[in-house]
Amino acid sequence: MRTNLARRVGAVALAAALGLGLAACEDEPDKAASTGADSSRTTGDETTGDEGTGDEGSGAGLEELPAAQFHSRVMDAMMEAETFTMESESTVQGVTTTVEGQVRFASDGLEMSATSTGGPEDMELVLVDKVMYLRTPSMSTDGTWMRIDLTDEGSLLGMLGKSLDPQVAIQALKDPEKLELLGEEEVDGVPTNHYRVTIDPQRFREALDLPEQMASHLPEEMVFDYWIDADDLPRKMVQESTAKGPDGAPVTTDLEAHYRGFGDPVTITVPPADQVTDAPKLGTGGA
Repeated sequence: MRTNLARRVGAVALAAALGLGLAACEDEPDKAASTGADSSRTTGDETTGDEGTGDEGSGAGLEELPAAQFHSRVMDAMMEAETFTMESESTVQGVTTTVEGQVRFASDGLEMSATSTGGPEDMELVLVDKVMYLRTPSMSTDGTWMRIDLTDEGSLLGMLGKSLDPQVAIQALKDPEKLELLGEEEVDGVPTNHYRVTIDPQRFREALDLPEQMASHLPEEMVFDYWIDADDLPRKMVQESTAKGPDGAPVTTDLEAHYRGFGDPVTITVPPADQVTDAPKLGTGGA
C-alpha cells in the first residue's frame, strides 16, 4: 500500500516536471513587480492572474534562438506572462491520459490546478505554497484531498517535490546537448519556430536529486520538440521517450502539450481545511 502510494504520487511529480518542460523559471521575486503584473500571493482560497498577452503572439517576427540563450529567453518570457493554461495528452502502452490545467508563477515557485482523465483513474491536483493537494477515487473514497508537503526532504514525496521547483528544474534544462531549428510552423493559429532539444538524462537526474529507484525509470534519451512563437513563448511541446518500467521492460510514452492564454487570469482554489487529510509519511529508503 505504501509502495503503491509512493509510486503513484511520484509519477505525478515526475510527470509534472517532464510535461511542463519549459514551464520552469528562475526564482526572481522582483520580476513580477517590475513587469507590472499582480505579484500578490494566495489570499483566502484563490489565486488569480491579470489580463495579459493571450494567444495573439504579438511579436514583430520570428527569429532563431541560439542554444546558449534558448531556455533563458523562453523562461524570461514565461515569467513576464506569469500565467497560462495547458492541455496535454499522453499515451503509455495504449492507455491515453488527458491533462488540463492552469499555471501561475509565484515568487517562490509554481502554483497549479489540474485535472487528469482517461488514464487508470481520474485525478485532481492543486499546488500552492509548495504544498500539493491530490484527490483520486482510490485514494479518497469519501472525497477528501490528500495533503503532501513538498518541503519535507526526509520524505520520498518531499524529495520528488523538487521536480516542481522552478529554480531546480532550470538546472536540468539549460545548456542542451543539442538544439536544432527544424523550420517555421503554425500552432493553434500562431506562427512559431519548431525546435528539437536534446537534454542529458544524467544531468536531469542530478539536478532534481532523484532517488535511485525513480532515476532508473528516466528515458534513455530525453528529446523534446518545442514550438516557440515570436514572443519567445512555447505554444506546443512533444516528447516521445522509452524508459524502463517497474518490471524492467521498456515502456514507450508519447506526450503532446499545448500552452495558451499567457497572462490571462487564472483561479487556483485551495481545498477547504475540513476536506483535507495529511498523506502518510513515506521514508526515502524502502518505499
